[in-house]
Amino acid sequence: MFSGLNEILLIAAIVLAVIFLPRINKSATLHPTHVRARTKPAIALSGRQRFAILASLIWLAFWAVYYEPWGEEWKLFAYIGAGPVLITWGIWWARSNRRKL
Repeated sequence: MFSGLNEILLIAAIVLAVIFLPRINKSATLHPTHVRARTKPAIALSGRQRFAILASLIWLAFWAVYYEPWGEEWKLFAYIGAGPVLITWGIWWARSNRRKL
């Protein structure tokens, strides 16, 4: 008899903790004296880099639709679709690493 009651009380305690603990922590972290420092993202992309990524995805999507690489034309897609993208991004990666040195 008591084991069933204990299980019900335990479940009720867990539910109450899930409901009330975030509210308690939220009020503590939103206190005006707590100011969070703004963190810098790990990768900051410029507008030019974002445009290059978008252009690469559009290039790949266009040639994927045209050649249908899941069929027999996967070699042409690799040469014409993915090849230029990989070469261009490889050159960019090598040049950006050289500038950092």
